[in-house]
Amino acid sequence: MAVLGGVYNDKWSSNSSAGWAAVAMAFCFILIYGVSYAPLGWALPAEVFPNASRSKGVALATPTVWLFNFIVGVAIPPMIESIGFGVYIFFGS
Repeated sequence: MAVLGGVYNDKWSSNSSAGWAAVAMAFCFILIYGVSYAPLGWALPAEVFPNASRSKGVALATPTVWLFNFIVGVAIPPMIESIGFGVYIFFGS
């Protein structure tokens, strides 16, 4: 997706096949993400904490995950405006 974003950044209207390729790649990412270890960030806190403190640990872990999701969601648009497709390189490295 980073390569497509960099190559076709100013020409999306004239390259609809590249847009469909980006949609297909996003679908593949979602599929692969779902079957990987990534969703363990939601299930693991419930298993790590002992029974006595499990509810408090999960209650702390869940907003922490959402806080970092929010931070990434707020930080991405300015990064895209300033460095363009380099955002993919930043998060990929």
